[in-house]
Amino acid sequence: MPVPGGRLLLFDGGAEEAAAQAAPAASTGGAAAAPAASIPLAAAGQRLEGQFVVAREGSWRVELDGFDGQRYEASPLYVIDVLRDQTPVVKIDRPGRDVSASPVEELFVEASAHDDFGIARLELVWSINDGPERTQLLFAAAGDAPAQTSAGHTLYLEEYELEPGDLLSYFARASDNRRPEANVVASDIYFVTIRPFRRDYRQAAAGGPAGGAAAQDLQLVRRQRELIAATFRLVRDEALMAPARRESDLDLLAGLQEQLRASALEAIGSLHSGDGMLEAVEFLRGAAAAMQQASARLGEHDPEAALPREREALYQLQRAEALVRELMLAFAQGGGGGQDGQLDEERLAQMLDFDEQQLRNQYETVQRQRRREADNEIDEALQRLTELARRQQQEIERRRAQGGQPPNQGGGGQRGIADQAEELARRLERLSRERSRADLQEAANRLQEAADAMRRAAAEGGQSGLGEGARALSELQRARRLLDRERRGRLRRDLAEVRERLERMRAAQAEIAREVERFGAAGGRDAEALPDLFARKDALAAEIDELEARLDGMGRAAREQQPASSRELQRAAEWIRDTKLADKVRYSKGVVQERDEAYARRFEEGIDEDLAALQERVAAAEGALETPPGERLAEQLEQARDLARRLEALEDRLRRADGRQPGDARAGERPLGDSEAGRAEDPARAGQGPGGSADGPPAGRQLRREFAERLGDARRLREALREQGVQVSDLDGVIAAMRDLQEEFPGTTRGLDRLRAEVIDALKRFELRLRRAVDAANGRQPQLASDDQVPEGYRELVEEYFRALARGPEGRQR
Repeated sequence: MPVPGGRLLLFDGGAEEAAAQAAPAASTGGAAAAPAASIPLAAAGQRLEGQFVVAREGSWRVELDGFDGQRYEASPLYVIDVLRDQTPVVKIDRPGRDVSASPVEELFVEASAHDDFGIARLELVWSINDGPERTQLLFAAAGDAPAQTSAGHTLYLEEYELEPGDLLSYFARASDNRRPEANVVASDIYFVTIRPFRRDYRQAAAGGPAGGAAAQDLQLVRRQRELIAATFRLVRDEALMAPARRESDLDLLAGLQEQLRASALEAIGSLHSGDGMLEAVEFLRGAAAAMQQASARLGEHDPEAALPREREALYQLQRAEALVRELMLAFAQGGGGGQDGQLDEERLAQMLDFDEQQLRNQYETVQRQRRREADNEIDEALQRLTELARRQQQEIERRRAQGGQPPNQGGGGQRGIADQAEELARRLERLSRERSRADLQEAANRLQEAADAMRRAAAEGGQSGLGEGARALSELQRARRLLDRERRGRLRRDLAEVRERLERMRAAQAEIAREVERFGAAGGRDAEALPDLFARKDALAAEIDELEARLDGMGRAAREQQPASSRELQRAAEWIRDTKLADKVRYSKGVVQERDEAYARRFEEGIDEDLAALQERVAAAEGALETPPGERLAEQLEQARDLARRLEALEDRLRRADGRQPGDARAGERPLGDSEAGRAEDPARAGQGPGGSADGPPAGRQLRREFAERLGDARRLREALREQGVQVSDLDGVIAAMRDLQEEFPGTTRGLDRLRAEVIDALKRFELRLRRAVDAANGRQPQLASDDQVPEGYRELVEEYFRALARGPEGRQR
């Protein structure tokens, strides 16, 4: 029965509709509150309805006017929680690292993004050398924006007429559907170095006259690339960084850029004019000039203005590097040049592969210290997260004991846990941006999802509230596993760094040995080279001492979680002490001066053999790493989930391009080629030029390549599971269906339904079976509140079920 005169009161703020009327200030619990706004309720059948726009946190309740003219409270006081709008998270999934490619290769780049309220746009942005940025639209929402999406795009490099030494940089950019102004976020930036594609180049890169310089990216080029990536992150994250920290980082980068410039100038000064040298010198001069400008802009705390100059410097350095490699190849093949010319090429390679001890002391030491600080913060976050999960479990149990109702007025305890989870999420989000760590961002997202679910649990009663509380606990547990996996992965990360460091040390020793041989061949007449040679030996000895201490520390830290690897690390450190390897390097300075050429050469060979033996001991420590039970299977479960999500995103883009919404059952044999998706070719083929902006639907050639990548993912997953003895017949069926669809992909509208039924849904059933296998391997029993997210279609049905329960008998009849 309608009750006239009822009012819905909004306390502590809120934006009312135009029909709302002012209400006097109210008090709650004796404390004065902000002026309240009253919203008239209108009769709608057997219900009273009203609405208001929530602008900030507050509370509301229903008041009714009685027949005696008095106003009576007709409901409890309900709290309004405003969920914080998260910025999108975007990353490059493939290649996800810097790579080199020949001018005729096809480079598949895949980006993914997710947001709490929906991704409206996903783009790939790239540029060649220091040229303008080009944008390729990967996804644009028409209508409802999905919470997450992924898309791939193939760059056909032959269309850009690239040359060895050219550079392609790229990143992804995502926008959410916030109105009126969207949040726009960029991924990290990555680089593609263009190399020659001839076989003789690849053979020369493995050896040749400059040895270690040819076997890896020349260090000056690599450092400039790292500097650009760091500057890019400072521009991207300006709003999220403390001003003092940002200025400190910019000052550090300005100093590093100036040191790189000094190294380039030193390389120029060490060269003599000769065939092929003048062009290399010009490239180095151009790089030094651009570096000077970049350093000045960084010193002025203007990283956005510094980026173009940094990119120009990198382009010039890479052209010098490409020329050096060509000259080294020519000499390796006996293609010309006298002794002086050969020395010039080797000297240039040495200078580009310069002694980076000074930079390492300033840059890598700072980075290592910050990483230790981040590791400590992650350990602390893991402890807090474990405590939050324990408290959330208790909250759920108390609520069950009270029949599903909130355990206290307004769910204050649940909101307190939500506040702490949200604060912890912000800390992890900051760390993820500072350290460029996607896994930390994923943990932060899980925490934010948990906090949002907790706030919904605090506001809802009955089974719906219990369900939200259980979902929050599941998200907390997922975040905890992510952080626990990150902690277990530190030793693997540190061992990989030690391995790379030893490779650099052996390359440095190889260069020292060549200098010693040249010194002996000159009969000791080149005494001016001795100070530089001795400085190199001192630097190598100091690095060995530092490495010994690090191996010792890594062994102690790994003793509990990785005992076998810990023992190997301790043995490696003891071996360095027992062989007195650092002292041996220092002693070799006297050998160079006082012994004959043959003895000095054998002594240097002995140092290299010792470094090789140390490499083997570090490799043994890596080999002794133990994988916890079920972890490999859990990783493959994540791969199966990722594959299903990527296929769903591909299906979603196809249906949108075909004018069909996800779940639309309309089927037919009309080719997708009749739609925009089928007609659109690659942007380069559509008259827009290679890489031109293309705000159209996905192109057929691009979609076929992306689907082929998904098929490759499924095959690799199958092989990995077979190695562990997992039965994969149902995955075989998925792969067979994908092969059939691949023949005419993107195919017809009926093909979309086959993609859903025979591939995506079947893959999800396989994923469920795999999850049960992971639970069994880890000794966990199946739980009603599992780690898996409920599929969208089922989630809607469940939510509608709980809404019907909340509406009472009338709602259930409807």
